[in-house]
Amino acid sequence: MTPAARRGHMAVALAESEAGIALSGDPGPPQALLWCESLAALAAARPGASDERRSHAAAAVAAFAEGGALLGIDHYFVVDSADLDPADITERLGDAWALFTGMGMVNCTPVLAVPLVRSAVVVGDDRAGRVAEELAAAAKRTGLGGLDALARHTRGIVGRDVGLLLEAADGYRMLQRPLDVVDVLDDAARIARAVGDGRAQGLARSAAASLAACGALDAGGD
Repeated sequence: MTPAARRGHMAVALAESEAGIALSGDPGPPQALLWCESLAALAAARPGASDERRSHAAAAVAAFAEGGALLGIDHYFVVDSADLDPADITERLGDAWALFTGMGMVNCTPVLAVPLVRSAVVVGDDRAGRVAEELAAAAKRTGLGGLDALARHTRGIVGRDVGLLLEAADGYRMLQRPLDVVDVLDDAARIARAVGDGRAQGLARSAAASLAACGALDAGGD
């Protein structure tokens, strides 16, 4: 994910991804197109942009079908996971996680962690707990706030712990990562509904307000 997307500047992220699509050529390599089209679809996840989002998501699906590339797989599963089998998501993201960790490319793993843990929990795959614990150990070892928030996010999903998810949201806010705030509040609302936590509706409203604020960031700049 680009710094602009991470910080919620979605118009900038969309411009970056569309520039990448143009530079990739026609037809471009599926690895590059998957990443760029998926990021474009993610950046278009805002009110009034549903057609634009669907167009980019369809192009991402086509690029993935053609190349099956690992590059950009995190963005692809963010925008299209609702249409895929959770077991398939778990296997594909699990393979990507194993590849990156095996090569020592630990900077690539955080973007895979949340969608991998989500899908693994759904299918009862023990990789959910393993990934969450790996992140917790890495956060303790490095003292990095981003890893700490991510560890709390994944552990909150695994343990269906709304409190941990809200701690993760606080961590993401401190790091000025509003898109991650939206993501974790969505998880908190979903899990709160599942466990009968009365905060569910309020959390869903907070997630929607945080997503709307990403558009405000674009309008107001830094």
